[in-house]
Amino acid sequence: MHRYVLLVMREGVFATHALPAHGVVSIGRSSECTVCVDDTAISRRHALLHIGPVIELEDLGSANGTLVCQAGKLSLPTDLSRTAEVQDQRVLPRTRIVVKPETLIKMGASTLVVQDGAAKARPRRIWPHGFFEASLEEECARASRGKTRFALVRLHVEGNIPSSAIEEALALATRQGDVVALYGPGDYEILLPDGDLLTVEEIRERLASTLSGRSVQLRVGVALFPDDGRSPEGLVAKACGRVDECTMPEMAAYHDEPERILRDPVMQRLYALAERIADSTISVLVLGETGVGKEVLAETIHKLSPRRSKPFLRLNCAALSDSLLESELFGHERGAFTGAVQAKPGLLESADGGTVFLDEIGEVPHSTQVKLLRVLETRELQRVGAVRSKKIDVRFVAATNRDLEEEVARGGFRQDLFFRLSGIPLVIPPLRERLSEIEPLARSLITHSCRKARRRFEPELSQEALDVMLRYAWPGNIRELRNVMERAVVLCGEGPIVPEHLPLEKMGPTVSPRVARNSLLPLPPSQPARGIALGSRTDRPPAPSLRLADDATMDGGGHGVVATGGGPLRSGVEHAERELIVRALEQCAGNQTQAAKVLGISRRTLVSRLEQYQIPRPRKVQE
Repeated sequence: MHRYVLLVMREGVFATHALPAHGVVSIGRSSECTVCVDDTAISRRHALLHIGPVIELEDLGSANGTLVCQAGKLSLPTDLSRTAEVQDQRVLPRTRIVVKPETLIKMGASTLVVQDGAAKARPRRIWPHGFFEASLEEECARASRGKTRFALVRLHVEGNIPSSAIEEALALATRQGDVVALYGPGDYEILLPDGDLLTVEEIRERLASTLSGRSVQLRVGVALFPDDGRSPEGLVAKACGRVDECTMPEMAAYHDEPERILRDPVMQRLYALAERIADSTISVLVLGETGVGKEVLAETIHKLSPRRSKPFLRLNCAALSDSLLESELFGHERGAFTGAVQAKPGLLESADGGTVFLDEIGEVPHSTQVKLLRVLETRELQRVGAVRSKKIDVRFVAATNRDLEEEVARGGFRQDLFFRLSGIPLVIPPLRERLSEIEPLARSLITHSCRKARRRFEPELSQEALDVMLRYAWPGNIRELRNVMERAVVLCGEGPIVPEHLPLEKMGPTVSPRVARNSLLPLPPSQPARGIALGSRTDRPPAPSLRLADDATMDGGGHGVVATGGGPLRSGVEHAERELIVRALEQCAGNQTQAAKVLGISRRTLVSRLEQYQIPRPRKVQE
């Protein structure tokens, strides 16, 4: 069976990439491609090589196109520009043409050549473990500075196979720049700079293809930076612990979630704080709208804590009835109630040593709140029908989209339980206030959707579709964005994602409250106009703006105005806010519900502002 290598050449740079015996190889500027070419004239996903009985080249609709020259045997030129003297053939987008070994392929300023490497293949340099440790430490520091990602792989080979065969397979499977080291007999460790789960999966496929027909079993452990840790020790421990969890074909089940995007400064500070408090046992209360990622933040705290090897128990308090919630949480003894034919330990017992995530904590009934408070204070629980308590060691992370302080004020939630749960409150801002994260999140979700569907082609996100998404308010936040991207991936086929693939029936007429406030309501005369027209886009950062905040985001002084891009202008800002409210009421003919929508706040918040600024509550104008 033939083995091929891909030679990539451009001015002063020569690099070779091992190709699989069969399969599809992606070529482009993106680090997610099988062959990443650092050439600005090449598209992110430029072309595909289909390798089988013959080799076929497919252009993916690249911006600058792909040229081939069937030039026979290749003698490497000292000046790559000399190859331009030969007549080239342009590859039509979305079509395949057969390319023979030694064919020149031109992409941007680079020239690529498929070469028959069967006679030239030789084992890769296998580094000692000490060198690998030093490389891993340097990569952790580099990734922390550059906010990049990388993958660490532990590979265990079982079976009667010589080490030279394994090293030859690793040489063909790994990329240029990957670090491969020997950990012990039959154990190898691989460092994949800028690699992710897709990179690992492609290496797995090449290894499986190369070693097919041999009676060997491969076990793998994968750890990703920063998801599974930020230190060399933590990543090695995670990868080693996963070697025994699954075999190679099951590896794709790791990290079934898209990568975490932290571009917004508020989110970066939030996750930095979560990392600092992860080592403690203090209770954490995560607040935010539905779909902003409260569970992801809670799981991140667990993964970064010393409890990472223990259970992470997710419990949706709103999904269980009052009696069932108490029984599920604390367990019950035999005969405690009708149908209790045997004793059953509760979920809190099963999570001993780990973390308990109480989602929708605001839905817990008052009777259960009393028992939950006792567990938080004493770290003891008592099963339903039991006479003795039992010690447990769990950490509590709770989450809700309700205003618990308001619930406490009206008597719907115990104040002492609220204080116990909110040892450290973390507030996640909605997606509409994290505009810098919408594009990278969307692209990550596109990649994730294609990976789930086992699609090799990853569609591009057009600028027109992105403009629509940036103007949308995203009431469902990241959860809604995920659904929209999955739908778009299904509808776009082999082309880019355009506005027609988005649910325009709900996204078209809806804009972000931040944009709506700046566009529809004139600012007071003392303030310069800073609104932006709907449908426009600018590359400059947005000018400082004034927006109203809901009660849930008020600062400690009870002030609901947030000044973005400026200093503390409390008196001026309060005057401006009052003017905005008055103008909104005039614009909506006294309809407080409509005025609240225009301002982007709840009606309850609007009523409180009317009282705060002593604005007479107007009557709705009757027709």
